[in-house]
Amino acid sequence: MTINGQDPNGPAYWSTLVDLLGKKPIEAVMEAAVVQARCREATDQNSRFRAVLLEHTAVDGEVAVTDLRSFNPAPSGNRFMVYSLFPQAVVSVKIRYDDHDREKVIISAGHSIFNRQCRVNLGQMFARFEGGGHAGAGACSFHIHKLENYRTEILAILRSNRPLPDDWA
Repeated sequence: MTINGQDPNGPAYWSTLVDLLGKKPIEAVMEAAVVQARCREATDQNSRFRAVLLEHTAVDGEVAVTDLRSFNPAPSGNRFMVYSLFPQAVVSVKIRYDDHDREKVIISAGHSIFNRQCRVNLGQMFARFEGGGHAGAGACSFHIHKLENYRTEILAILRSNRPLPDDWA
């Protein structure tokens, strides 16, 4: 189970896990203390993250918007959890400050893995807002003074849920 890419112990854990998988049956790997600890950590983190999502997410039509700007750093957890908590959403958006520069804002979005009705190519959309990605997920990072304009435009595009023209960016 992964937590996030920021864990300084991550590489050592993954090396240990690969070593265990090469030498032991999966049942023994799952019983290893290091794997059990990692599973508990992920479960605890996801429990906390669920509470954050419920408290800080608003659904606007078919768009779930989670505002994490009140956190430093922004909490993390299972990135797909939002879709089980808000099944009416076809796309989720997260708004947060950059962990190292509170003058920068990051807006990221992803298509729902359950409700596959989002027709907006997110990478194409975010290319217009100093970012990028691919059809199903993308992000942009920009100076805070652009937040209201960018947020308003991004949410309007996502609420409309129409494919962007090929020459849009």
